[in-house]
Amino acid sequence: MPIRFIKLLVAASLVLAPTVLPCVAANMPSAAALDAVNLAGRQRMLSQRIVKNYTQLGLGVLSEAADRQLRESIFRFDASQTQLHQQVSLKSASNTDLEMLGTEWHKLKPLLAFRPNRDTALQVEKQAELILAASHQLTLSLQEASGSDSGRWVNLAGRTRMLS
Repeated sequence: MPIRFIKLLVAASLVLAPTVLPCVAANMPSAAALDAVNLAGRQRMLSQRIVKNYTQLGLGVLSEAADRQLRESIFRFDASQTQLHQQVSLKSASNTDLEMLGTEWHKLKPLLAFRPNRDTALQVEKQAELILAASHQLTLSLQEASGSDSGRWVNLAGRTRMLS
């Protein structure tokens, strides 16, 4: 390549960069938007982990590990809810979905304080299904708000995590 062509290419890139870069950046989802999709997706997984551990405690299967993981999952769910409240705009459609998830979580959390038995395990499972549905709806809402294929991929990865 001739030197003159390289100089012209460098000059053109310096002139065009300030106009092209903002357009490229505007079409990329923010890390915060993708993080919110990930957090909402993690809530799906935690709802299922909570049921599994609560049931394990009731059956006496690996009780120490189940108790530790249950407490950790409750803590992580609460922490993720706090983070989501900080990230989701009050004016967005996702805020309604976040409030619904919070309502369902506040119905489940007191049930987890009861000693596991057949009746409470059924109540926990039913309420966790409502949390699963609410967190899935929130994840879809945040994915759409991200406005990118990246949001869809983060959602899919989170769904895979939940199913595993």
